[in-house]
Amino acid sequence: MPITHVELELAPGPKRPFGDGNHVYDLYLPILADGHIDQSRLGCCDGHCHFRCRRPGDCRLAGQIRLESSGELALHSREAGEAGRIAMAAEQCRFRAGDLLPISEDGEAPGLFQVAWTREE
Repeated sequence: MPITHVELELAPGPKRPFGDGNHVYDLYLPILADGHIDQSRLGCCDGHCHFRCRRPGDCRLAGQIRLESSGELALHSREAGEAGRIAMAAEQCRFRAGDLLPISEDGEAPGLFQVAWTREE
């Protein structure tokens, strides 16, 4: 069962005109050819659907990606509980280079992250 490695970087914005390559999410998900999540395989990844996050200040988190009853993807780590949430319905998420995804961290308003690249592994 191939899994796609997706790297997301904090996107450019008013406070960060060039984005932030030090604030990164690496997601490992079953992705279809059109860039959307294969939801039929998301629940049966047996631990293969996971993430790593690097934030400024040497903050690193890792854990599992879960599809919540709300339809959103939640990022759960052992250290922090819910480390983040992709703040849109999973079926609307598209993971192609340049696409933007809103991720809320630590219960704050979502920030935009841009898909830097994807690679099937």
